[in-house]
Amino acid sequence: MTLVQSEPKKIYIRVEAQPITTAWIYRNETEGLISLSSDGSTRYTIADKNLGATSTDTTSSDSYGYYYQWGNNYGFPNSWSVTTSYNSVNASSYWPNNPYSDSTFRLLENWETSYNTNLRWDATDTLVARKWPCDTWFHVPTSSETQSIINLCTWMWISSADIKTYIKLPLNWRKNYDGNVYEQWSWGYYWTSTTVYSSMYSNYSASTLQAYSWWTVPWSSYGRWNWYWVRPFKNEAVQPDEWWTRLDA
Repeated sequence: MTLVQSEPKKIYIRVEAQPITTAWIYRNETEGLISLSSDGSTRYTIADKNLGATSTDTTSSDSYGYYYQWGNNYGFPNSWSVTTSYNSVNASSYWPNNPYSDSTFRLLENWETSYNTNLRWDATDTLVARKWPCDTWFHVPTSSETQSIINLCTWMWISSADIKTYIKLPLNWRKNYDGNVYEQWSWGYYWTSTTVYSSMYSNYSASTLQAYSWWTVPWSSYGRWNWYWVRPFKNEAVQPDEWWTRLDA
C-alpha cells in the first residue's frame, strides 16, 4: 500500500471589520471620506477633499479643486484663464432637475437677476435636491450642517484654529466679481446651499464656511457673485470601521 502525502485543505474565514463607535474623526482614503462624531452615535460624513481636487495635501495646489459662482454648477479652474462677461443672466427657469451650468464667469455683482433661491435648491430643501454639482449621494451642505461640523469639533476639544487641519480644508484665496485674488494663502471660503437675504450684498446672498489661518467660522453671508470652493457632504452618514484611519492634527 502506497501512502501519498497531500496538502492539507485550507479553510478561509472571513472576518468582518469591527465598527468604530468611539467619538472622533476617521478617514477612509480609498472611499475618499471623512466621518465625524462627538459621541459615537450622531455622525456626519464629508468628502476628504474639495470638489475637483485630486489631493488631500493642503499645502499642494492639487487640493484646491474648482471654484464656483453660487448657483452656477460649472467648475472654474484656479487660474483666471476662463471666458468672462459683463452681461447678467436670468436663471429663473432653472431648478434641481434642471441645473444651471455656464462656463462664462459673470463679472458683476448681480450676475443672476431673478435671485432664484432654488439654483442651489434652498427652496426645494432636500439633500437630494442640493446635489449639483456634487456626485450622486453627495450634496452641497446647508449652513446648519457646516455649523454642526464646527460644533462636533468644538465638543471634541478641537480648537477653531485646528479644525481646518483635521478635516483638510486648504487655504488658497478667493476671487470676487472683479476677478482679483484676495486673502491669498490665509483664507479658504466654501459655499453652502443656503440663501440669506442681505441688504449689503444685493438682496439674496449665500452662507459660507470660512477657514482662516487662525480660526474656522461655521457660516457667514457673502454675495453670490464670488467664486469659492465646494466641499461635498454625504447624504447619509457612514459608520467607520477598524480599517479607517484616525485623523490627528
